[in-house]
Amino acid sequence: METISQVIGFIASFILFRFAFKYFAKEKYPTGLYIATVGALILLCSLPWFQGFAKTWIISNVNSKLEVLGRQVDTVQASTTEMHGQLAKHQTKIDEHQKELDDVQVKIRNAQSDVTNQQANITQQYQQISTMQGGLTLAQTKINTQEKKIEGVEFLVDNLFSKTVVEDIPASDVSRVLRLYQSNDVCTVAIKLQFAPVHKSLQVTINERLQQQVNGLTVPYKNIVLLGLHRFNITNTSFSIKYVQDTRETNLVNSVECRDNNVFADGVLIFTGVR
Repeated sequence: METISQVIGFIASFILFRFAFKYFAKEKYPTGLYIATVGALILLCSLPWFQGFAKTWIISNVNSKLEVLGRQVDTVQASTTEMHGQLAKHQTKIDEHQKELDDVQVKIRNAQSDVTNQQANITQQYQQISTMQGGLTLAQTKINTQEKKIEGVEFLVDNLFSKTVVEDIPASDVSRVLRLYQSNDVCTVAIKLQFAPVHKSLQVTINERLQQQVNGLTVPYKNIVLLGLHRFNITNTSFSIKYVQDTRETNLVNSVECRDNNVFADGVLIFTGVR
């Protein structure tokens, strides 16, 4: 079999060398050189010693390449194994982090629930505080009212004991007593006091022949008191007036006059008589 292949190689080489010679004869050097090279290569491959050398060289190169590839495969396998280990560690850490995240999410949900409950409690407490503030405002209003009443009571008590005034005024004193005749038996007098009396503190005693205390007095206007006298001799009459001074009233009446059967105090109508 080897002999046949050698013979075929020699024949093919001879044919190629012949074609190359013809191309050289025609001065086609590149083509001739190319064909001659191929023929020489075939001739070498047909020789037994060259075939042994080629086989040895190919096997040596292939083995060296295979060894390099084997080492590379081992390196890749080692790297792959290491990567698998690292990936397993990373996966373990990822699982641990995921568990931690789950725990944190649970804590966050619990915290949100606590915040919601606290907000509800704060809202309820705010409503209670608002209700208490309303109650305190109402209580403060009542306290202020009571304080005013207490101040009024204190004022009255203080005036009752320290501001009591007694004035004896004769009916003939025209500077302080103004007469307004209603009929033959009835006479209204306007008496100007030194101070303004506290309402309902007036006590008037009329001295004619006998002392007589007057009840149902007209409410005073500042320091003016109106009295209605029935069947009194006004000429021989005097008035004893006891009252508590109202120190809050400082705008006292200076002049009292009668016009058209009406009584005016500093120009203000305070009594209308019968015409």
